[in-house]
Amino acid sequence: MKLKYYAIIIMAIFGACSSDDENNCGGPQSVRIAEIDENFVFLTWDSQGAATTVVLGRKGFSPETGTTSVSFDGWTSFGNLAPNGEYETYLQSVCRDNTISDLTGPYGFRTLAFGQGCTQPQSLIINEMTESTVTISWDGMGQNLWEIAYGRNIFNPSESSWQNSNSTTFKLTDIEPGVAYDVLVRASCGVYKYSNNAVLTNIVLIEE
Repeated sequence: MKLKYYAIIIMAIFGACSSDDENNCGGPQSVRIAEIDENFVFLTWDSQGAATTVVLGRKGFSPETGTTSVSFDGWTSFGNLAPNGEYETYLQSVCRDNTISDLTGPYGFRTLAFGQGCTQPQSLIINEMTESTVTISWDGMGQNLWEIAYGRNIFNPSESSWQNSNSTTFKLTDIEPGVAYDVLVRASCGVYKYSNNAVLTNIVLIEE
């Protein structure tokens, strides 16, 4: 069923459905910005269908060229936004009989300026390496809680891969010598509210 929704959503964004089509549900209502910072926005709305397509882009963008999220829960979030950036979103309902509503929007917003929101860690470095551990540290940029993920090719970690830290120093354990590891560190600033990732790549312990 999700695959069918996805196909319909893509058709709608690229203009396969005109405003004259008969739809059995209306567009999303009461679109709200629940949280926003320098590089993140968390949107909610009152759903009118089985799913909702949300398209995000810079102010004045065409929906065909935006970043798309599909939600079944009445909310979605977008990260990696530019500080003090002007953005717009369009929303569209996918009805329970597989018809689609017209696009609603644009709904505009501006992200916070740099230093006003959930700030990305800076100056991520290696402090110490042992036979099976690596200690890293970073500049917290005024934040007080971070999450760390590490592993081989870890650039798309699952949520369960992140470990919490209230210190700007963290020890990576069970590191295998001769294997390249990647490390991501992000500030955690609330529910589903994170900074951009600070990144270290190709960390390798050398066997002596």
